[in-house]
Amino acid sequence: MTALDCGSPKAIVLAYLERELDGERLFVKSHHIASECDISAKEAGQALRSLAAGTSRFDIESWGGSSDGTTWLVERPVE
Repeated sequence: MTALDCGSPKAIVLAYLERELDGERLFVKSHHIASECDISAKEAGQALRSLAAGTSRFDIESWGGSSDGTTWLVERPVE
């Protein structure tokens, strides 16, 4: 990981999204982010909800839920 390991879960998730979103869209679950970033799935989910409501770097929306958690759609904003 990077120096953001000491940062907030929101900063860690933001760095993860920057690193992983190399195309137009990314579908992700919070437990996948958690396993790669050494935070809990709950922290990752809370960070995604917070970012969905308040970041201009990505368009983030809850795509669907299932027994294994919510799938999130992450896209770069259309300019």
